[in-house]
Amino acid sequence: MLYSYLLTRSEFHLHPAPTGQSRDNQYAYSVYLNLLLIVLELSGYRVNRTGSNPMESLGESNMLSDSKLSRALSSNLDIRDIIAKGNTGIEAFDGTLLRLYSLITKSSAYIDYRKKKRHDLDDDVQFWSVIINTVIAGNPLVLETARLDEAFTSAGFQKGVKMAVETLRDYNDKESSYAQAKKSLNESLEKAYELYHALLVLPVFLTDMEEERRLCYVGMTRAREELILVSGKESSPFLQELPAECVSREQAEKEEEVQAVQMSLFDLM
Repeated sequence: MLYSYLLTRSEFHLHPAPTGQSRDNQYAYSVYLNLLLIVLELSGYRVNRTGSNPMESLGESNMLSDSKLSRALSSNLDIRDIIAKGNTGIEAFDGTLLRLYSLITKSSAYIDYRKKKRHDLDDDVQFWSVIINTVIAGNPLVLETARLDEAFTSAGFQKGVKMAVETLRDYNDKESSYAQAKKSLNESLEKAYELYHALLVLPVFLTDMEEERRLCYVGMTRAREELILVSGKESSPFLQELPAECVSREQAEKEEEVQAVQMSLFDLM
C-alpha cells in the first residue's frame, strides 16, 4: 500500500526531448514546451526571464489565475529548469497573450467552467485541454507567430498540441491514482489503529473475565447441598464450564395465557 502511495506521487511527467534529427519531432517538442509555458503565462506566472509578462497588467483581476493545475505545473522541477535556462522562444508569443485571454474568457468552455464555484483538478484539466485544442492552437495570431519560426512544420505543430494535452491528462490520471492510494492508505491505517487498540485492551478484558470467573466460583461454593442458578436465553460462559454430570438443566414452563372474556350486562344480573 505504501509502495502504491509513493509510486503515484503527485507530479507532472514531461515528454523527453527527441533524440533523432526529425524536423517534425524537434519542432513538436518546442511547441509542446511553449504551450505549457503559455498556460502558465495566461495564469499570471512570469516565464520569460528577459522581459515582463503582459498578463501582469491585469493584476488581481486575472480570472485565469490561481488554479490547481497552474500551481502544480509551476512547481514542477523540469518546468522550473526550462524557465531558468530560457531560450524557449516563448517571448515570441507575448503579443498574443492578451488577445488569447480575451478569447478564452468569452469562450463557452470558460463560461461552463465558471459556473462551478469550486474547481477540482479534473475541472482544470478538462478546461485547459479544450482551450489548448480550440482557442490557442486554432488562433490565427498564434499560428502566424508559430510560422515565423524557421523550424515550423504543420505536422510538428499539431503533434506538439497533442503532447501538451496528453501531459495535462496524464497528470490528472496520476493525481486520481494518488488520491485513491492515499484513501486506501488512510483506511489501512485506521484498521491498524483499531487492531492496535484492541490488542491494548485485550489484557484488561482477560483480567476482568478472570475476576468474574473467580467471583462466580466463590458464590457457587457457598452452597451446602443444592445450588439453583437462573439464566436468560444466553447463559453465562462460566456455567458452560461446569461438568455435565454435576448439572441438571431445566427449562421453565411458559405461563398459560389468560383468555379474556367479554362479559355482557346480563351476566351480572
